[in-house]
This record gives sequence, structure tokens and C-alpha cells, in this order.
Amino acid sequence: MSFLKRTLFCLPFLFPFNLSATDYLLLGTPKAYVILNSYEQPLSEEEWKRFPSNTPGRVLNKTVTLGDGISKALSFELDEENYFLQKDDNGRFTASGTASQKHLMFKNCQQIKDTIIVTKNRKVLFGQGIKQNTPGTFLEEGDELLRLFKYHGKFFLKKLSGEQNWGWTSLSSRSVWKQKKERTAKKEAHLSQELIKQIKEKLSFANKSYHQFYTAFNKLSGTARKPPLWQYSVNKNTVRCILKGSPELPEQLKNSNKVLAGEIENLVMGQPFIVRFRNGEITIMANN
Repeated sequence: MSFLKRTLFCLPFLFPFNLSATDYLLLGTPKAYVILNSYEQPLSEEEWKRFPSNTPGRVLNKTVTLGDGISKALSFELDEENYFLQKDDNGRFTASGTASQKHLMFKNCQQIKDTIIVTKNRKVLFGQGIKQNTPGTFLEEGDELLRLFKYHGKFFLKKLSGEQNWGWTSLSSRSVWKQKKERTAKKEAHLSQELIKQIKEKLSFANKSYHQFYTAFNKLSGTARKPPLWQYSVNKNTVRCILKGSPELPEQLKNSNKVLAGEIENLVMGQPFIVRFRNGEITIMANN
């Protein structure tokens, strides 16, 4: 295998992607860590509002190299947005401020993502915190909960009614809760400017990663290879994304392309659109 092919094989690790195994990192004290957004920039005040105590992050990659080519981080997903948890030279999470770091990793979780309603008073015990044995308080009839994942018989979920908190419950008795029925009325397909902007940002991030990689590769090898480039076009309710470059690139970047298609699928989740992927081409279209 040539040096170029070996290096291209590693390219998917330069930006976040979904893992088949669902691991979650629970951050008890998010502000005790250095968290970067998908552009590898410090979080804004508005972005920090997404990180209350006990925030869960779905782990994408336990160690990635950031754009500076030196810094390491753990990449994770929260509410369909990608973030980076920066690490120090020893591989530990970089500290921020004076608060103590509190986090726990839960591996091979069963992801659920549904909403349930408590049907009986004082029958469901909710432990607010990152530990499964956190002391809890009883929930009231009518309380709504977002079940995120299940681990060793317990559910990590978010209390949606009243004060919104993350925590654990066993839900041992099926008679004290029920799934919330979601409305199934078909949505009319409308390709909003906001969705187009989000798709464009994903393509731009991939293009930036390719450019950084090829710049470094050309410097090491003394070559002048042009980086691949994602381009897109919009026609009514369809977005067509094409990878431009040498003919062999779609196959060489197959894993990276799948990653990108998966991230775009996350963007359209819950909307009347589907994502079609084949090597070198991603199409977002109305789900008629």
C-alpha cells in the first residue's frame, strides 16, 4: 500500500463521525472542561446554555487531532451538533476554571431517544446526576421524560416538565409510564435556507479537513496534489453534492464520504427529506 493510500485511509479520523457502538460521556460539571464547537472555537455564551450539569455526549471518537495538527481532543455529539473536549499533553481532559471535573464514561449503551409520560404519582424514582446510584426523588403523574439511552437495566433521561434535569431511573414497572404518541401527520417538504446553510457548513468543514491534510501531505512528499472539493447545487427541494477531484478519490475516501452522508442525515432527521449516498455523490431530496 502506497504512502498516499495509507494516509488517505486515516483521513476519516480528521473529523467527527458516528461509531457503531454507542458510548456516552456524562459531564457532571461541563464548565470545568475546555469544550470547543464544531469549528474548534471556544463556546459562546449562547452555546454554553446547551451544557447544564450532567450533560450527556455521544462519543464519536475518543481521540482526534485538531486543526492545528498538535492538540488532541475527544469528539462527541449533542443535539445533532458536534463538539470537542480538549485534552492536555498527558491525555487527560484539559481543566477550565477552578471547579472539580466530574465525568463518567458508559460503553456499549442501547440508544433509545423517545419520550415517555409518567402515569402514576410517586412511583418513578428519578436520580439527578451522572452516577446510576444517585439518590432520587419521586416524579409526578404527567411528568414527561426524554429517554436517551439504557445501560445495565437503567435509563439515562431528561426531565422535560418543570425544571429540566438529566438523571437516571430504572422504570422497572411498565404500568407506571407510557410512551408519548408522536404526531404522524405528513409534513410538506420545504427545503429551508437554514437547512441549506447547515448542509453547506458540513461540506465546508469536510473541504477544510481535506485542504489541511493535502497541504501537510504535499509538504512531506514534495508533491503538489490538489485536494478534493465538495460542491453542491440546489434545484427546488433537492440538494446535490458532488466530490470533485481525481477519479479514484471516491473509492479512496469511501469511509469519509459515508461519515459526511451520516452527518447530513442527522440534519434532516424528523423532516420530510431523505439522503441518498453513493461514492462521490450525496443527494438530499423530498421523501415523497
